[in-house]
Amino acid sequence: MIAISLSNVTVSFGDFDAVDDLTAEIPAGQWVGLIGPNGAGKTSLLRAVLGLLPHSGRISLDGTDHAALTRRDLSRQVALVPQTPVCPPEMAVADYVLLGRTPYISYLGTETVHDIEVVAAIIDRLDLGHFVRRPLRTLSGGELQRVVLARALAQQAPVLLLDEPTSALDVGHQQQVLELVDELCRHDGLTVVAAMHDLTLAGQFADRLLLMSNGRSVAMGPPADVLTEHTISEHYGASVRVLRDECGGVVVVPTRAHTRGSADTGLTDDTGLADEASADARG
Repeated sequence: MIAISLSNVTVSFGDFDAVDDLTAEIPAGQWVGLIGPNGAGKTSLLRAVLGLLPHSGRISLDGTDHAALTRRDLSRQVALVPQTPVCPPEMAVADYVLLGRTPYISYLGTETVHDIEVVAAIIDRLDLGHFVRRPLRTLSGGELQRVVLARALAQQAPVLLLDEPTSALDVGHQQQVLELVDELCRHDGLTVVAAMHDLTLAGQFADRLLLMSNGRSVAMGPPADVLTEHTISEHYGASVRVLRDECGGVVVVPTRAHTRGSADTGLTDDTGLADEASADARG
């Protein structure tokens, strides 16, 4: 298991700081959800951790400075499931998952028996065996998301980064993907950092949340501490109710300032209609 330390990390695009002097500790073997409004800097932070964006400050993996790792070594430590993965439409599923073994294959080398065995085990674990020969273009959104996750897992990296992993999925496939990631975190000891748009999903699955706003860290802690009505109103500009389910998870429900049935609409709520119907029946 690997912990991630972020110290005064800044990612800049010209004069604009997408990530602004951010400091945070991500514990080993935990799932940390990155939340925040659009443009908060979540994707830029993930890409900096992956080594795809230059940054100032210090990023370290279990005390080893990010800058001291080669690209190949970093790819063996950190894997990414991007929001919009590059998926060659005619490539077969098995060949695509095998790309995850690239950090272990030497220049001009080919995959080994061990590489094939690793990929076969992951395909089996994610129940993709009946897809192995199918072109990527023939998969549904949920199927493709599992294949992209399988490619990341083929890297056998102890840190898994997810950038909006369920944004294109229906509610059933969202649950399937996140339950799978949760299982990997619990049983394989992966450190998971996931940028998440849906606050309820973040509150249900993440161990801790890091709330970003304007590139800065404004709150970090257990979901129940971070997802408060006041905090969401302040940083998202949203009116919500925050509830607890029977398992202790957090549920964020949007509310409306003016609802159907209020006096200014001229409409009657269901209770009123029921009362009138009852009076008519009696009289």
